[in-house]
Amino acid sequence: MKKRLQRIVAILLSVCLVALSGCGDEDKKLTVADFEGPWVDSDLMDVITENDEFRLQDDFAAAVNRDWKLQQTRIRPSLSDINEAVMAKKKRVIEDTSITGVEAEKLRTFYTLASDWDGRNKDGLEPLAKYIRTIDGLSDTQALYKWMQDETENPLALGVVCVKDTGISVSTKYTDKYRIELEHPGLSLPSSDSYMNMSTSDLEAYERLKEEAGYLLGRMGYSEADADRIVTDALRIEKDMAKTEITDPDIKEENITYSRQEVLDMAGDYPLDEYMKAWGYTDIDVIVATKALLKKASKLCTGANFERMKAYLMVRYLMECYTFTDREAYDTINEMNKSKLKKPDPEVFTPEEKEEQLIYDTYLCNTPMVGAMSKLYAENCYDDSETEALRKFTESVIDKFHKVFNEEDWLSDEGKKACIEKLDAISIHVVYQDYDSVDYSTLELVPREEGGSFLEAYMQARRFKERHKANMVSMPYDRNYWDPLETQISTTVTNAMYSAQTNGIYILAGICEAPAYSPDMTYEEKLAGIGTIIGHEITHGFDSNGSQYDKDGVKNAWLPDGDMTAFNDKVSRVSNYFTNLSPYPGAGIYDGSQVEGEETADMGGMKVMLEMAADVDGFDYDKFFRSYAYLWKAHVPLSYERKVIKTDVHPLDFYRINVGMQQYDEFYETYGIKEGDGMYIDPAKRIKVW
Repeated sequence: MKKRLQRIVAILLSVCLVALSGCGDEDKKLTVADFEGPWVDSDLMDVITENDEFRLQDDFAAAVNRDWKLQQTRIRPSLSDINEAVMAKKKRVIEDTSITGVEAEKLRTFYTLASDWDGRNKDGLEPLAKYIRTIDGLSDTQALYKWMQDETENPLALGVVCVKDTGISVSTKYTDKYRIELEHPGLSLPSSDSYMNMSTSDLEAYERLKEEAGYLLGRMGYSEADADRIVTDALRIEKDMAKTEITDPDIKEENITYSRQEVLDMAGDYPLDEYMKAWGYTDIDVIVATKALLKKASKLCTGANFERMKAYLMVRYLMECYTFTDREAYDTINEMNKSKLKKPDPEVFTPEEKEEQLIYDTYLCNTPMVGAMSKLYAENCYDDSETEALRKFTESVIDKFHKVFNEEDWLSDEGKKACIEKLDAISIHVVYQDYDSVDYSTLELVPREEGGSFLEAYMQARRFKERHKANMVSMPYDRNYWDPLETQISTTVTNAMYSAQTNGIYILAGICEAPAYSPDMTYEEKLAGIGTIIGHEITHGFDSNGSQYDKDGVKNAWLPDGDMTAFNDKVSRVSNYFTNLSPYPGAGIYDGSQVEGEETADMGGMKVMLEMAADVDGFDYDKFFRSYAYLWKAHVPLSYERKVIKTDVHPLDFYRINVGMQQYDEFYETYGIKEGDGMYIDPAKRIKVW
């Protein structure tokens, strides 16, 4: 069967490569004359030339950003100027030796090990090989169980069943308590269904794993036959694990939430209690788990499965940790990761920028070192005097939402009351996370001159994170807690966020850069930048997802059914509108259902900012609208945009500008837009939800 799969993959890949070689140019040059509608796709590179002029009344995005685009010589996605400013400040945190303290010391030690490619290349794969040899040398099931409980030998805390590496979160069943989630350590193929019904892409993933793991094992001294056996055995275990996954999207978490004793009873002979105690989860009694996996756990470690389980754990360690070894492994596997079934994604960043992102984003901000980076960034690269100003500004945005909700004719009186009740309960978080909950002095990092390696520093950081999480989930639930080790919502990210699970708005330091925000911006510029962003995020608290979580962040639908139906009807108009758009010749149908949620939030942010603008005598609407358009400027190739259209839930940037603005009277009044202009849309056909 294995050889047959290999032959199938080889045939498919060869056919695909021939097809790709005959494909037309994905980045063929388009001109303004190629566009039939009222707007050009002004995000695209080279479309606009010095000979092209645009009226604000016809194509606002192209008119405002024309001069900026003519100055660009490389790819510039939206918000790229903000990301560059944030990267410069991350580098400053490392380079400025006047910044001292425990976090600075630990972060610089980790950075020095990460950026020392000469030292990492000298170490080669040996730091990782010792973990692989330990697993391979386990003699029996009891030795395997003991290894799972040993934080020195198993710093990734892997097991047949392990604590899922996610953020600290509240139980949906016991809403005053934290919970942990137990699951298997992961699958190599795209989904659980991949093991039962292999598609072409699944087959490619299978071949890719065999190639990558085989390469790493070969460098560690394993023969090709042994490496092939290890990967095959690992995938056999994965297939069994895949069968235990819950695939029904309608299964509610509260129905798979158990007490500690219930979980232990389901696990039977598998030493789950010892595993949880070894990793510090002694006081947690709210556990989300898959019953099928728990009941199967002991069988996956005994008999013929014993060697297969070892192989599976070896592959898990290989694929998670190779990034932290030498340059050869990093570059080789990156090359192997490139799909042979489709053209590679366009290069957006220069080699120098990619290296910076690897060091500062992947190594420092996507590992447990993120808390140290976030604290130092907030304290040294952010204007602390603005914290209170941003808090008060957000309060004023929330206050103005009262007016928006009260004036919506599609909301019932009961719905308006419920919206305002939730609105008033929103917690505001500005830049600073709960840094006191993390003690980096307990993280032991060994510099290279004392015998340390980068991989071992990463392993120490993983142990550190596991202890932190075990400690935090044992405490009473705090809706306002902002975990410094949560990478997806760390303050250096260029974003602001709303969390339905906490009913909280998070303004991150990484978004507090021009043109989104800076202290010296005018009020109009602030409304167009950080204001529309905050308004966008708050709007998410009242959309189809946010309406499923109440004011306390508990999953509990609170909007009356009639109001929810009216809301969905209005959102469907947004979807239908976008489905009738085609950004560039040959783009085909635009998937309106994919972008309807984010576009609705965009218009919610625009709506509330215009309400705030109405309170200001002499408000400069021209500066406001131009600033918003400048915020979402972009300069990207056609191949980049083809991917974005398929994967991004946000509309293309020029649509965020033009579609959003053409919904509001203030825009028409500012520029004298009338029927026949490209930006005009009949009032009866406007799609604003709020």
